[in-house]
Amino acid sequence: MGTAQLDLVMLPKQFETYYIDENGEKKMPWVIHRAVFGSFERFIGMILEHFDGALPAWLSPIQVSLIPISEKHNDYARKIVSSLRSLNIRAKLNDQNLTMGKKIREAEVKRIPFMAVVGDKEVENQTVSLRSLNNEKSITLSIEDFLKEVGEKTKTPVI
Repeated sequence: MGTAQLDLVMLPKQFETYYIDENGEKKMPWVIHRAVFGSFERFIGMILEHFDGALPAWLSPIQVSLIPISEKHNDYARKIVSSLRSLNIRAKLNDQNLTMGKKIREAEVKRIPFMAVVGDKEVENQTVSLRSLNNEKSITLSIEDFLKEVGEKTKTPVI
């Protein structure tokens, strides 16, 4: 993602670069230079634009948003977040005092690849209701299957 740039003003002045033309006059040249610094930033900008902010799960800063339906489900959600983090999966508990719909919407806006919702039924059955960013349907999984599923989908690809 490096670039070649044509600089007519800044670099020639900065380095006091001149040449003498065929008439013996001192002239300022045009400088062509490569710009390696910033190419990483340009790459990130392009990938964010290409994916509309929805990075692949392995690259996403937050990979899983744990969404408890109410405050009484927070402890169960914390245990799941802890299990995810022990597997090096970037998870965040959304225990804000918001409706579940607003918590889901917040995760969608932030383009978090996976949302795991837990309520009474999930606590009782030791399960998780998993929904991916690109799919409005959720599936119910045991904690073990949930960890395996998310672990596989967030694993850094071998390049």
